[in-house]
Amino acid sequence: MFKRFLIILASVLLLAGCAAKTPQDQNADLDKPGQQAGMDLPVGDQGQTGSGVGQGNETAQSASLGNIHLGDPFSQAEKILGKDYQETFYDEPGHFPEAWYSREYKQGIRLIVGKDSGKVLEIDAIAADFATNLGAKVGDTAERIKDVYADKYKPFESRHGEGPLEGFYLLEDGQLMIFDYNREDNQLVNTNVKPDSKVEMIRLTQSQYLD
Repeated sequence: MFKRFLIILASVLLLAGCAAKTPQDQNADLDKPGQQAGMDLPVGDQGQTGSGVGQGNETAQSASLGNIHLGDPFSQAEKILGKDYQETFYDEPGHFPEAWYSREYKQGIRLIVGKDSGKVLEIDAIAADFATNLGAKVGDTAERIKDVYADKYKPFESRHGEGPLEGFYLLEDGQLMIFDYNREDNQLVNTNVKPDSKVEMIRLTQSQYLD
């Protein structure tokens, strides 16, 4: 009789233990660190929001001055600057490939426009309102100009054996960005430039137009 009681008791305890192991208890260990199987993102995908601004997709800007480029039709420049300018016509081409107009705006910018092509051949700016595509403008120091341009472009070499010219930078397609630190001397070549010397005029032109 006692032996049968022990067998029944053992069976009851065994059944109670199996019933206690529910599916909820089997999943409880997933709350422990390192055990969140199937929840972690694959390496390299965590926090990824896709490419966009700031992801290296920016395209390089072409050289411009006051948002105007060499080769732009003058009609396009007029949309930016308007029609209130003083015009002077030059029948002799000089350094340019054709006869040309000088069209000067009182805001502080002048365009050289080809008579036959009607395109912008050269741009001068003497006001800070007309920045280059890299953000350089009249009034900037020589130190800032070097920070912006020296690492990106080579200095333009003098054709008269004077070496690299201060403030002259050779751009793409033979274009030339010139920063003049002294307009009063009536020459583009800079002398005695100091880090705090300030830009007084910027010219965007073609290197082939220089002597």
